[in-house]
Amino acid sequence: MMMTMIGFGVLIVSIVCHEWGHAYVATRCGDPTSQQQGRLSLNPVVHMDLMGSFIVPVICWLSSAPFFGWAKPVPVDTRYFQQPIKSMMFVALAGPVMNFILALVSVGLIWAAVALSMINLTVINIFVMMIQINVVLMVFNLIPIPPLDGSRIAMYFMPPSLQRFYIACEPYGIVIIFALVYLGFFNQILSYLVPPIIRGLLGGI
Repeated sequence: MMMTMIGFGVLIVSIVCHEWGHAYVATRCGDPTSQQQGRLSLNPVVHMDLMGSFIVPVICWLSSAPFFGWAKPVPVDTRYFQQPIKSMMFVALAGPVMNFILALVSVGLIWAAVALSMINLTVINIFVMMIQINVVLMVFNLIPIPPLDGSRIAMYFMPPSLQRFYIACEPYGIVIIFALVYLGFFNQILSYLVPPIIRGLLGGI
């Protein structure tokens, strides 16, 4: 039960940092919306989503599935951007980059603990959990299906006609995602990509 609660806390920290990354880069690109709405913050309360931050993690726990969830999307007004598609690519990339940074920091802390002979299995397990959760969030969000971050990154490299198609698909994105979850698509992608990334991060330890 203790590790379950810790896992939930790690998930919340990870998704809050993910959303903060979006808000920070959007603000740096000239859009004040997230700052005006209080989303340029590491306060978990302002980012929480009932379904993604509570219901889905509880379902994961009850079904013994890996912890997973999401927060409320950061509001972005592309009218503030001089180059909307390019700026949105950077805003979208910021979330997965934050997850990767958290994973790298956790690896560094494990290295430090081993080097200083301060090995505590509970603490090590927490850092490993941080790595696992953040790699899953990073890979999942980089899948190029609207409205995931990967779709906005991919749009920058697409011709205008395909960009318009992606934008038109976005209102149906949640339905598409849940359908693909039901069909096992995401499970196959994550099971194929996540383990080698984690092995690569932990390989030298």
